Amino acid sequence: MDRVLFLADQLADEPRGGRVEHPGGAELTDAAALRACPFPVEARRLADLRLEELARYDVIVLANAERARPEQLAALAASGRLVSFEHDLRICRWRGNFPAAREPIHALSQRCICPHHALAPVYEQARGVIFLTERQRRAFDENPYFETPPGVVLGSSLFERAALERLTQLAEGTQPRAGALYLWAPHRIKGTEEARAYCEERGLRSASVRNVAPTAVYELMGGAETFVYLPIGLEPAGRMPVEARLAGCSVVVNSNVGVAGEAWWRAGRRDALEQLYQAPTRFWRAVEAFMNGPLRAASPFRRRGVRAVEAYVAACRRGNSWLPPLPPTARVKRRARDLEILSPWLP
Repeated sequence: MDRVLFLADQLADEPRGGRVEHPGGAELTDAAALRACPFPVEARRLADLRLEELARYDVIVLANAERARPEQLAALAASGRLVSFEHDLRICRWRGNFPAAREPIHALSQRCICPHHALAPVYEQARGVIFLTERQRRAFDENPYFETPPGVVLGSSLFERAALERLTQLAEGTQPRAGALYLWAPHRIKGTEEARAYCEERGLRSASVRNVAPTAVYELMGGAETFVYLPIGLEPAGRMPVEARLAGCSVVVNSNVGVAGEAWWRAGRRDALEQLYQAPTRFWRAVEAFMNGPLRAASPFRRRGVRAVEAYVAACRRGNSWLPPLPPTARVKRRARDLEILSPWLP
């Protein structure tokens, strides 16, 4: 491969605006991928992409693309050089944020049924798809309109080497530790209230991590005993629990967190660091393998009932701002409280 184009809605070195000021897990993962790329690479926001530029690149990696225009998706699919990098549940109209969906199947079963016609060509013609965790991949496969292309599961988010080294230093430090941390997020799916309640019920002195720069987040983790993260819906990977545990915290997660289902998460620190140090290299090896592999015949999405289901989902999506939220089912509540408490990875 001579030239790589990496596309995303937002990049880590650009201001976000809105209620969340600093780059999120997706942008930090993309930054780690870009830093590790062994080929000449250019990163571009989709808002700045000109379609005539696509012919200049040997491979195109598509990361988060919620704001991609239909003509962009069509051109990317037709390029024959596309690799899809999944950060959430791209095929879902709610991006996998099931608790926010005013549609019964999504909200009550926590399962996506979106045909998402505009994205069908992307997956039909992509050279391959890279998932963060097996939990995330299963969420794609459970969609009745999704035909799985060739894919690779990385097993975690991607981290830059300097970040892993800093987290290791914090774990090895002698600073006093006290209290618990949890993530503040504007979206209910992240489980801010559930994490706060967990701390209150156990009498833990707690503080939220709210609009703090990534490097400052690490310093907070280095002084905390516990990090609590209890999302109430799909969390495809779960970056902050990994960071907290590496920094020397005990962590409390539930089965919604993707990394909690990966084998390395329950192993020792040595295995964890091996996984995390090598994940960016595995990412680019997967991209290269997809591009060097044979072209595959298009694998069409299942088409039966697409128009009716798509119209139904679109109508629910339009009413999402005024339809009343659906109460979580007992199964959803139980899964959010299906706690796993893990000790830190000690040096």
